[in-house]
Amino acid sequence: MAPACTFLSIRNKLFQTPLHLAVIMRKMNIARQLVCADADVTAVDRNGNTPLHIAFRDGLYEIARCLLEPVRNREIQCHSFDIPYQNIPQDFDIANYDGLTCLHLAVMNRHVDILQLLIERDEDLNIIERKAGRTVFHMACISGNVKLVRTLMSVRSCNIDARTYSGYTPLDLARDHHQDGVYTILAAAGAKHGTESVHSDTD
Repeated sequence: MAPACTFLSIRNKLFQTPLHLAVIMRKMNIARQLVCADADVTAVDRNGNTPLHIAFRDGLYEIARCLLEPVRNREIQCHSFDIPYQNIPQDFDIANYDGLTCLHLAVMNRHVDILQLLIERDEDLNIIERKAGRTVFHMACISGNVKLVRTLMSVRSCNIDARTYSGYTPLDLARDHHQDGVYTILAAAGAKHGTESVHSDTD
């Protein structure tokens, strides 16, 4: 048994905490026990990924749910040490060293079920990644995944005309990446162009 909750966030040589390892090994019960014992949910590994980044990237729906669920009083009554407060779920704006939030990773890997989990929680879907300023909707349109695009468009708060740092809208990127099916859907929904420039490598 750890003598204090701070011991639960000690890192290995890859900067992984026990919570990172529980997620990677798909040990949901252990992951939940660590969260309830105040393992740091915002600790990052050598790539800047929190445990939630990994769960979203790998499509681990049940583990993602256990990381998002606030700790209940009955879950901490068995601990002999005081459990300090930490914000659960964590800030979804946390980006890894590639500038990507956990939500961007879920969309890039086409995990619609995890995306739906966040939609049900009314989370902000217009968060941008740090390198080019793309929202998850930009990335969904680049991927050409019609199901992802339609799922995001069903959310009223999703900005279908959001611009990247270079001024590109999702419609621009669908055009430049030759995603004709997505382009047709966006055009029919009244989406706008932000620039008439051809595709840029930065976007």
